[in-house]
Amino acid sequence: MNIIVFEEESYWKMQRELMNMFAETLKKFQLESASREQWVTPDEAKKILGYSSKRKWQQLRDSGLVKYSQYGKKVKYSRESLYEYISKNVKK
Repeated sequence: MNIIVFEEESYWKMQRELMNMFAETLKKFQLESASREQWVTPDEAKKILGYSSKRKWQQLRDSGLVKYSQYGKKVKYSRESLYEYISKNVKK
């Protein structure tokens, strides 16, 4: 077992640097997640959930288990609601 001893000033400097690195990483993650498309196409949604049946997707929409938006014949699904569905319905 190795013991490492820091001077108090060095310890606090290291702690500030780590907090700055953490803050930068958090900002970067927030920017990346904000830039990701909130609404996905049916093909992308199929990849996320793994369902390919039109009937299953209709059931998910009708029951309100996933949020969707429709303009004419074009349907898009909320990425967030797809991940919520996964977290609530995947057996652990």
